[in-house]
Amino acid sequence: MIRSMTAFGRGERTDGLGTFLVELQSVNRKHLEIDVNLPRELGQLEPQVRRRLAAAGRGKVSCTVSARLAPGEAQGVEPNEPLARMVKESYERLRAALGYEGPVAFETIARNKEVLTFRNGTADAARFWPAIEGPLDEALAQLLEMKTIEGEAICRDFEGRLDEIVAQVGAIEQSAPRAVERFRERVTERLRELALELVDNEDRLAREAAILAEKLDVAEELMRLRSHVEQFRSYLRSDDPGVGRTLEFLTQEMHRELNTIGNKSQELEITNRVVLAKSAVEKIREQVRNVE
Repeated sequence: MIRSMTAFGRGERTDGLGTFLVELQSVNRKHLEIDVNLPRELGQLEPQVRRRLAAAGRGKVSCTVSARLAPGEAQGVEPNEPLARMVKESYERLRAALGYEGPVAFETIARNKEVLTFRNGTADAARFWPAIEGPLDEALAQLLEMKTIEGEAICRDFEGRLDEIVAQVGAIEQSAPRAVERFRERVTERLRELALELVDNEDRLAREAAILAEKLDVAEELMRLRSHVEQFRSYLRSDDPGVGRTLEFLTQEMHRELNTIGNKSQELEITNRVVLAKSAVEKIREQVRNVE
């Protein structure tokens, strides 16, 4: 069964280390993209988080981890005074060399890396992994469940659109032979008008009319279009994790066949049927972008 790339998941845990909240949000992308936002104290855990989220499937997955650490585990800040003095002196020498006057702003010094050092109450961020792992797995399970639920809704929408395409194909199949025959009659009459000296050569006129009429035959296009629809339906029940790309291809092929039928059509009724079928294909195309 197909899955959507649009989903959300949330997990939370409180233990002796603090309270940890994990939120996952997935949107459509051609490939798996993972964006991890961790508190500074937990930055070392990003590789483990990324490995766990590799199971999220196709799409862009944004992971946000919030933490309220217990007393003794909270982050501290320590100034690096010797470095701050060196930075200040360097700025002052640079200002003098460039001819600028006035003192160096405190914010200019403080924004330099390592002037303010952020430290954990614990030096080993790996201690926090068990506290993150549980809510991360919970959020991931919710994300995958929502992907499945949304996929089922998309599948039902696809089935309705495919039924509409099949209905229009059936109507075109009924009209196409009559349209070709009417075109053959018009061409024969026109050939007689343009080549009066050949009026007695009915066989030649018939052959010329048949050649032109054959160019308007859409039987092969209709057959391929039905095949694409059936393939599309079969892939809706596939467990292939990359089925979305296959559905995109089939949608393009359906649109191409309908374009060919529309270009060949000489009858308003068939043209209108093609427009309705292409509208259904376009709705499918929009939804396919969300399929994993």
